[in-house]
Amino acid sequence: MDFAFQDREGFLPSHQHSTQTYLLQLAKLIDEYRWFLQLHVVDFFTQNHWDDTRIPTSWKHLEELISDDYEELIELAAKHKVQEDWPLELSELIQTIKKLELNRQPTKNYDFLRTEFKDGSWFNGMTPKKKHEVPLLTGFVETIAKQHSVRKVVDVGAGQGYLSCMLACECNFDVIAVDNNEIQTCGAKKRVNDIIKRIEFAHKKGNTNSTEIGKFTVVNEHVSIESFNSVIHQFVEENDPWLMCSLHACGDLSATMAHMFIQSDSRLLLNIGCCYNLLSEKSDSNPNFVGFPLSRKMKSDGYFLGRTLRMLACQAPQRWSNNENGAEFFKHNFYRALLQLIMVKEELIKITDEPPKIGKLRKHCFVSFEVYCQSAFARLNYPSDAVSSDTLHKYYQEYLPFHKRLAIFWTIRSLLAPLLEALVLMDRACYLQENDCEVDLLPIFDPIESPRNMVVLARKR
Repeated sequence: MDFAFQDREGFLPSHQHSTQTYLLQLAKLIDEYRWFLQLHVVDFFTQNHWDDTRIPTSWKHLEELISDDYEELIELAAKHKVQEDWPLELSELIQTIKKLELNRQPTKNYDFLRTEFKDGSWFNGMTPKKKHEVPLLTGFVETIAKQHSVRKVVDVGAGQGYLSCMLACECNFDVIAVDNNEIQTCGAKKRVNDIIKRIEFAHKKGNTNSTEIGKFTVVNEHVSIESFNSVIHQFVEENDPWLMCSLHACGDLSATMAHMFIQSDSRLLLNIGCCYNLLSEKSDSNPNFVGFPLSRKMKSDGYFLGRTLRMLACQAPQRWSNNENGAEFFKHNFYRALLQLIMVKEELIKITDEPPKIGKLRKHCFVSFEVYCQSAFARLNYPSDAVSSDTLHKYYQEYLPFHKRLAIFWTIRSLLAPLLEALVLMDRACYLQENDCEVDLLPIFDPIESPRNMVVLARKR
């Protein structure tokens, strides 16, 4: 029996019965709190967000109710745990959010995780996150493909070829790895050649019973929606069944894959997306292709998220289950918001300027506020002493008492992040259903290890 497509829209929260109805309920709640979601944490001090009259007074009461180590906020973010003495208005909002969230825990009895490999050095070069993801998705693709008599796989956005290589060398699929980055595809070719050599060597020594592997083809070009089917059929016979898959197709690539799937003769689609902040939306500067929305209903409503909400959709409050991680999130946000205020006050930037993008800093940059500021200044090409140590210390001491306010603001805002992600995923599901596809959504990764853990699975009727 198939472990997917068993229940019609069985991926929905328990009280939901239609993908479109669920999508509209998500949109309604997001619109209700859009004013709040658009308040960016970077501007918390410069724009005095805590004094915004739209923020309910009941939310602000948390300042008196939570401990200085923020344990209650961390449990709220990770587990939706509400304390008994918290305001009813906030408790009801949290319950509403909880009811609307998709299930992110892999609860089905999956038996497809590969634990034995022809090549024992598969995981060389992989991050711990990739080591978790690749064997799971490989087994998932293998199981679905066999259930649908598919032996050819197109891996879109294949990158270094971790997934492609494992599908070809361990599962013996014929794999077409598509990526428009030549450096990445060169890495994929080298990886598969090295693996083949090791498998053959292991076979000679009697350490493996099989040297059989699938055909591995790299397509290094930018493939358009219109040209995709014809490009793939340079390598796949006209009547051969094939599927397309991706491991964290970035931004618009997931939306592009949905369009490619509909317009091609691919039998199945298995897509895990990421980087919602990079999705395009219709605007004066981008009137044509958009990554969101895809569905007719969202398009007809002219639904628009905007960059701030798309960035928030990438947040994963469930990862705060580790108290140290949660406390670090709060510290990072406090440092960034305070730095923004200092740069405005010290006239390094204007309050009307777009907040400068600092990017990800290394862990050692957060040992103190002064070290953080010096690291940020260096990243932004300011002198490390653009603001004196004494001045930085003065601001830090002045605003440290308001750290808890920022933590409350950030936590409540982040609680709505999974609903923003669900909105994007349901929009894709609706689009595929509108185009006569059966759709399933399944969480296959541990959401702590890999927050973007939902596979959008589709097959044509």
